[in-house]
Amino acid sequence: MRNSRIEVCPIAGACGAEIDGVSIGGELDDATIAEIRQALLDHCVIFFHDQEFDAEQHKAFARRFGDIFVHPNYKGMQEDDEIVMVRREPGDPHIVGEEWHADTTMVAEPPMGAILYAIETPPYGGVPASPTSTSPTRRYRMA
Repeated sequence: MRNSRIEVCPIAGACGAEIDGVSIGGELDDATIAEIRQALLDHCVIFFHDQEFDAEQHKAFARRFGDIFVHPNYKGMQEDDEIVMVRREPGDPHIVGEEWHADTTMVAEPPMGAILYAIETPPYGGVPASPTSTSPTRRYRMA
């Protein structure tokens, strides 16, 4: 579907869409953010390919959707409380979230979602939820 600012292409039936025609690291007007929000509501999960942005741009984009949730399990544990770095190096026996879980259900007002930015992924098998002991390096940044 072609919108006035972005292109939304469903990818998996009832869940998931790719969005093209936007650089989420740049300045986005309210109408573009509204279209991205609507795509998220319509498709539950949205993907932006070929994006490059730093942690400050990541947080600025996240703030367009609401306050950034500071995860209580990671507060004070990383360089920036608003960014959670998830890493998986070859040979690591475990990774955060590898078993089934529901994020932040323990808080009274859980966040609406998370913005996951893949910094480094292998050419295949890069699904964050399914690492194995021989999985290649994976690094993700969440805001």
